[in-house]
Amino acid sequence: MIRWRWMLLVALLPACSPDPESICSNLVDECGGASEPCKSDGLAFETEALDAGCEVPFDDYLDCIDDAECSWRSDCTERRNALDGCIASSSE
Repeated sequence: MIRWRWMLLVALLPACSPDPESICSNLVDECGGASEPCKSDGLAFETEALDAGCEVPFDDYLDCIDDAECSWRSDCTERRNALDGCIASSSE
């Protein structure tokens, strides 16, 4: 019985995906660049994705950026395309 309660608790915990602000801070620290434009663009993109019901593709994209760091533009193209497709399909 205790095992099932534990599994249910783990299943209900929110995902620990990084947020745009922390990713921007990491990218600036590791790769250089300006933090504020990154943060404002990231937060606007997050709002657009969430409004479109594209939470999962957005989280996948952020996870990719967080893992790829400075090579995120080339490494995360596929996930960005999936996210763009999700947003576009929600507006049809």
